Amino acid sequence: MLRIRNSQMQTFEQAAMAAFELRMVEHLRVIYPKQTRDMPEANLLTLVQSGIGKAREYRVIAEDDIRRYLELTVVYGADFDTNPHTSWAGEILRTKDLDGSAKIDRLDEYDLFMSIRNIT
Repeated sequence: MLRIRNSQMQTFEQAAMAAFELRMVEHLRVIYPKQTRDMPEANLLTLVQSGIGKAREYRVIAEDDIRRYLELTVVYGADFDTNPHTSWAGEILRTKDLDGSAKIDRLDEYDLFMSIRNIT
């Protein structure tokens, strides 16, 4: 029987996280070229790592939801969860009775609503 030690499991998890972080850096560069164009690779990686940490604090844990959280971070700024100009986002993220996916869905819905509203 194959046994995986805790230290081995941690190594696998760290490698998976590092790969995810790099995928998110590339994703943000492709999806938001203007916003990330002048950002050095190390700074964007730091933004991604910080964003992942913040997302987890709000119980946003699924990879797809973290990706969407990071996209909002690029659009609204790293402090969008605490900035008074985006207080709507912080209110949603601090809602205790929603899971991470529901929070991100609400953020996306609000963002879409505001985008449509600003067009008309």
